[in-house]
Amino acid sequence: MVALSGKNDFKSSKIVCAECGRQKVKEIRPQSLAGFSQGNVLSDICLIKQGFLCIGSSTRNGCLAPCPRAGFPCVGCRGPSDILMEKGKAAWLQSIQRIFETLTDIPAEEVNAGLRSPQLSLFLFQFSDYDGTARPVRPKEKMI
Repeated sequence: MVALSGKNDFKSSKIVCAECGRQKVKEIRPQSLAGFSQGNVLSDICLIKQGFLCIGSSTRNGCLAPCPRAGFPCVGCRGPSDILMEKGKAAWLQSIQRIFETLTDIPAEEVNAGLRSPQLSLFLFQFSDYDGTARPVRPKEKMI
C-alpha cells in the first residue's frame, strides 16, 4: 500500500493520484459517499476527501488525470495499477477500502457497495483479465 503522510503522497506512484494534483487535507474526513454527481466539488481537494468514490489510487496512470482534475471521480478506465495487475480482484477491493479507511470515516459497507456499483463496471470488467482463471493475462504494455 502507498504511504499516506502528506499532500504529495502519491507523486512517485504509477497511479492516477500521482497525476491528479489534488491535496489530501488531513482535517477533512467525510462520513458518507457523496455519489457521482452530488454535492459541490472543491477544485483543489482530493475527491476521496470530499466523499466521492474515486479509484485513482488503484488505477494505472498515464492519462494525466483529466477526470479528477475536472472534478469527476476516476472510474479506472486505464485498468488496474501495475502492482494490482499482478494480484487478484480481492486485492483491488482491499486496497481501495484501506485508502478509504485511512482518508475518510465512511463505513466500509458503504464503500464496498459503491465499489460494486454500475459506475465502476468498466474497471471491474478490466480486472476480469486478472481474476486467476486459465486465460492468459494481458501484459502491462498492452493496457490502454
